[in-house]
Amino acid sequence: MTDRNKRVTLKDIALKAGTSANTVSLALRDSPLLADDTKKRIQQIARNMKYVNNALAGSLRSGCSHTIAIILGDISNPLFAIKIKELEGYFRARNYKTLILNTDEDPDQELSAAQTVIGNHVDGVVICPCQKSRQSLELMQEYNLPFVLMGRAAKEDEAFDSVVWNDRKGGMLATQYLVKRGCKRILMLGASDYISSAAERERGYRAALKEAGLTFDPTLVCRCAPFQADISLQLDRLHAEGVEYDGLFCFSDLIAWEAARYHRDHPLPLVGFDDIQAFYSVPFDMTSIGANVKDEVRTVAELLLGRLAASEPRPAVHRVIDTFLVSR
Repeated sequence: MTDRNKRVTLKDIALKAGTSANTVSLALRDSPLLADDTKKRIQQIARNMKYVNNALAGSLRSGCSHTIAIILGDISNPLFAIKIKELEGYFRARNYKTLILNTDEDPDQELSAAQTVIGNHVDGVVICPCQKSRQSLELMQEYNLPFVLMGRAAKEDEAFDSVVWNDRKGGMLATQYLVKRGCKRILMLGASDYISSAAERERGYRAALKEAGLTFDPTLVCRCAPFQADISLQLDRLHAEGVEYDGLFCFSDLIAWEAARYHRDHPLPLVGFDDIQAFYSVPFDMTSIGANVKDEVRTVAELLLGRLAASEPRPAVHRVIDTFLVSR
């Protein structure tokens, strides 16, 4: 009976092939030092024996695991799924594997994710931090693990690489669009203002109101979680309090979809954020704020790989990806 827990080793293959373990290692690395017939024979034996390369052992020997971790707050969010696919493809083309971890925007889970990637000897990390705590970032920094923030900017006292959308411009464009549609009381369905992107989008919203000569009303800024139940509860609360509005600017397309469902009997002008419709077919057209995701992913990946290749420390880099309105 075969022991399922027993890993096939180079020595096991060497014994079967009648060669040394070093020769097997060369064959599995497709080394030009061996004849093609010898390599093919040993590689076939390894396949027959269901050999799996021990990447961890190899990383401990070389100091490089060729693995990049991606840590995100909600991988069920279509925008994050799009970015994961683009990042995985980019890194795979450069001989890196990816490890994906979900945090549910929870700082304790994010810290656990940081501990996991450190323990698995990943080479670098792409992270969209929850920003409720900086413990995970400080831990990775303590272990000299390179990382790049994606989608959320470092705070003024944090020297971290980051790549973000031009969220302030996006907030302005969305609000300007609604003003042009005749809206004078625009409800902003935002996220917690400790999240850098949410704060920047609100700044853009306020700037556009001022530009249009409209008075900012704090009762028209509603911060909510991107979950159906919470959004509906918040809108119910506003209705109960008699808060009136004639247009909606939403922090994300997910929030916008729920807001549209809530107002389905009396539709209002509405703008989302993320332009998910550029990637997926959705049941109805919706105006949204978009950005070049491929450019964002390339910038993130190049920053991280550049950090891995750097022979000495360098200043933190902050990149901003332009945003635009997609009117539908």
